[in-house]
Amino acid sequence: MSPDTQVRRRTSVSHLPPESLEDFERVLLDRRRRVVGNLRTLEGGGSTELLESSDDAAEAAQDISRQDLSLACMESLTKELKEIDSSLDRIRERTFGVCEACNGAIPRDRLEALPHARLCVPCKSKEEASEAAH
Repeated sequence: MSPDTQVRRRTSVSHLPPESLEDFERVLLDRRRRVVGNLRTLEGGGSTELLESSDDAAEAAQDISRQDLSLACMESLTKELKEIDSSLDRIRERTFGVCEACNGAIPRDRLEALPHARLCVPCKSKEEASEAAH
């Protein structure tokens, strides 16, 4: 089985106590509400609607630029929402804080800085180096 199709199973249970998992769950749910709100705002702003024709080329260019920026923001927020939902699933499964690559513990400091982290720093560095090489 190739590394791309190989399924990694997390066998480790979270090293965090239940009250810490509850704290992280609250943080993630709060961030999720804000992300969903931001997505709704962007979607409600008509950013994905077809641009109206404009006689002014500069104005049309600005409209296109704003639309591109809105779409990029929506993509980023959608990705973050998926990462948050995945983290919430890991909390329920009691695997939150366990690196998906090496099954080692993700340090609490990293989780506090990036609650939806799924990899420890060494594994994330390896992943980024591998992506940069391709």
